[in-house]
Amino acid sequence: VTFELPPDRMFPPVDMDMVLHFVGGVGGNGADGKNTAPNGLLVEWHDIAPLGNDNLMRTPDKKTEYAPKRIFWPTPESGTIGAKGNRSVLDFHPRDGKPIALALSDPAGEKSKFPFGEATPRGDKGMTLGVVFQADSSKLPTRILTLSGENGVAVLLRVDTEKKLIAEFLNGTSTAVITSKDVDPTQPSTAVLTWSKDGTVELRAKDAPGKSFRSGGKVNSPSGPLMRLQLGKVMNPNQSPAPAAEQFTGYLGEVILYSSVLKNDQIQLLEAKVLREHYIQGPLTTIPVKK
Repeated sequence: VTFELPPDRMFPPVDMDMVLHFVGGVGGNGADGKNTAPNGLLVEWHDIAPLGNDNLMRTPDKKTEYAPKRIFWPTPESGTIGAKGNRSVLDFHPRDGKPIALALSDPAGEKSKFPFGEATPRGDKGMTLGVVFQADSSKLPTRILTLSGENGVAVLLRVDTEKKLIAEFLNGTSTAVITSKDVDPTQPSTAVLTWSKDGTVELRAKDAPGKSFRSGGKVNSPSGPLMRLQLGKVMNPNQSPAPAAEQFTGYLGEVILYSSVLKNDQIQLLEAKVLREHYIQGPLTTIPVKK
């Protein structure tokens, strides 16, 4: 089964390097294998990036108790800043005390196409990761996602108790922690994370009211592919329950992963036109100049 981006959506730039593309209203299946209806539980989420060859994310053991619910993103009760109406997202709020999570199934033969894999991308080798989300302000700290490879190499996106969005880039003893200022990730928000082969890492973020952030650092680049994507978390590798701070509570609309580092104008297009304009209503603002 091949799932496609709806015709009303702008296609992301540089699609030939897009290895994963998960969209809230597309490619979701329930426990019965049928398309997840609004307010239905989603146990499998199919990737629509042609390069990925139908990778999919699943709930732990394909259990519905850990499954996100497909809903329309709640719109602001007053004013015009927040989520747009009729935008399908996945609801990661716990039910009956059970955390919600999805993890990418083993990409097997497709691993080489992932960021820092052996395959040569069209663009500059590296990683670009885009996500649309909203963290629950009453359930902080929270971890939105983890993208990892072998030997402890990982990218984390989380929100702390002070409502700061934090990106962590980890490669052994080489690490960078980028903490956003001003952006409120408990509002509908976009985040774009990049990691270049020369070790340059960056976080860009923007919330519904229009506050934006951009900053970077340096971390040794990975020697192998980043091919394990996890949204939320249910348990640790030793099967003990995941700490609350590593679970995700909130809404998630879309995840896009590239095996290359997009150029600045391409990132701006991805961030503003492809993601923000589809999901979020709020003022249009210029992207800040890097200092």
